[in-house]
Amino acid sequence: MVKAIKLSILALCAILASSLLTQVFSGIKTNAANTLSGTDNEIIQITTTDGLPVNQPVTFDGVSSDGNIVLFESAATNLPSQGGTNYAYHGGIYIHNITSGTTERVDVSSSGALANQLHGSPLISENGRYILFMSRASNLIDGQTQYPDQLYVRDIQAGTTIATSNHYSNMDAPDIPLGISNDGRFVLAGSRYINSNAFHDMHAVLGDATTGTYTWKTLETASGNTLADFNAGGMSCDGSIILYDLATNTIPKDLRNTTSTGSPITTMHGISPIISCNGDYMLYATTNRTDISPTPAGMSQYMHLVEYNRLTGDRRYIDSNSSGSFDNNHLTYSVGSYASQPPNVFSASIADTGDVVLKYNGNFYLKHLSDGSGTLESVAKNPSGAYINVSTQAKITSNGRYIFFTADPYDLGLTPSPSGMQIIRTKTNL
Repeated sequence: MVKAIKLSILALCAILASSLLTQVFSGIKTNAANTLSGTDNEIIQITTTDGLPVNQPVTFDGVSSDGNIVLFESAATNLPSQGGTNYAYHGGIYIHNITSGTTERVDVSSSGALANQLHGSPLISENGRYILFMSRASNLIDGQTQYPDQLYVRDIQAGTTIATSNHYSNMDAPDIPLGISNDGRFVLAGSRYINSNAFHDMHAVLGDATTGTYTWKTLETASGNTLADFNAGGMSCDGSIILYDLATNTIPKDLRNTTSTGSPITTMHGISPIISCNGDYMLYATTNRTDISPTPAGMSQYMHLVEYNRLTGDRRYIDSNSSGSFDNNHLTYSVGSYASQPPNVFSASIADTGDVVLKYNGNFYLKHLSDGSGTLESVAKNPSGAYINVSTQAKITSNGRYIFFTADPYDLGLTPSPSGMQIIRTKTNL
């Protein structure tokens, strides 16, 4: 009897192994379809001092990889720790913890002083612990008066705020935050001053806080190797892989490989390159028609989004429609016109699964890639399935399970709900 049971178990294992091998070698996708539903929308109820919705607009800036810590800016006067010099003008930077239901202001000094000025551009580490932001405040370092346009790191867990860079006196050329690692050790920035403290073109610079304070190095020292735009780079969550855009090349660099400077992933200016948390996927917008061969039929003279797989070297177009073709309803910023647009021209984001959320034709869409379908689906829908236009930033979390955006809850059929733009979270089926 025991022998018969053992044989049955072995037979079952053999069947399972055969099934797995069949899936592997036949290329069968095992991921669930990444499908959205209007019934999955929920309002992120930001904690206020009066229990009412925020009384000023909210700017969504980012979210932790698990979809729990939301980063935003607002000048609302009914948020915790509101106030400070010129508050009505510059507002504040906040995080909201969905699980605990708490809202916390983060542009504060280690002793809790509210920033007396704000310049913005905050980033959140994927684990939700660190906030990197730029500020003109003069009171964020306790006991010191800082010059404007500094980069600061707020450690939510420790309750501390430190300046990452030198003290400058020129307000017209700030340091631009591009990325921060999950342990807070590495900071990627664009700067005209770091290392030389003298005006020069914008360069990609890397800060390392191994010694307790950030020491900086310029990543590209050759003449002319300057950043192509102010928001031209990103960093993997562990800080090992960085991506930045020069005037003529988009460069990935593996900091663990000190013998290589990194080979361009495109030999043309790639607008607003983005890197996934795990460092495996990179996304850039380009007018180049030679990055992928052969050139698909129907491609116009406009920019298109390309996803690059760092591990395999594969590339694929992201902004093609569900049938794999292109039309002028997609990324329609023509060559030369992107210069007048925000730095992240297409407001895209990318998950560790390779799935992408991108904006075109006035709406945000999810490009289904992890399930192998390659289809496009509108991010914002009401319960009846009707599409809702979203004009502000949308982001997919690194684990691919949530998409965040701002919209009027009434348009989404969320009742009862506050009026005006609110942060919305919707679930995918990953």
